[in-house]
Amino acid sequence: MSVERPAQSTLALHDRARVPNTFKTKSDSRRPCQRRGTDTAKSFYVAFETPEDLINPIYEAIREGVASGKVKKGTNEVTKSVERTTAKLVVVAEDVDPPEVVAHLPLICDEHHTPYAFVPSQQDLGKALGLETKSAAAAILDAGDAKHIVDQVIESLAAVRSDGQ
Repeated sequence: MSVERPAQSTLALHDRARVPNTFKTKSDSRRPCQRRGTDTAKSFYVAFETPEDLINPIYEAIREGVASGKVKKGTNEVTKSVERTTAKLVVVAEDVDPPEVVAHLPLICDEHHTPYAFVPSQQDLGKALGLETKSAAAAILDAGDAKHIVDQVIESLAAVRSDGQ
């Protein structure tokens, strides 16, 4: 005795549009990233424009701070160091997506009177921190050999912020 099965169309079995995708991967849910330089509008959390001549000294201070001092990497650690008032200088990347990840940092830095600066690229910030991946934020706790660079950057940032306000 053989039991006959109803014929199914191969279209119904292989039609992915009819089956909801319940197993979305992380890359499926993200917006496509934009290339650097294609978007001229700054993120809403960028409070002021960091001058081009300060970008390289900021990266240099981070590099030397990693080598001879103490630097915190990542948004969570930076937030904790600002709230504990141990951060000397906070650096935030401008191209963070979604921007809500770092949008609170300028606010808490102002609240705790901690100087902060913006750099254009997460990738360059990660490289300055000695990471193979990108980083959205960094905090210099102890500058080590870069103390003079950090002091100059803080003075320049104070002048920039007072001119803009």
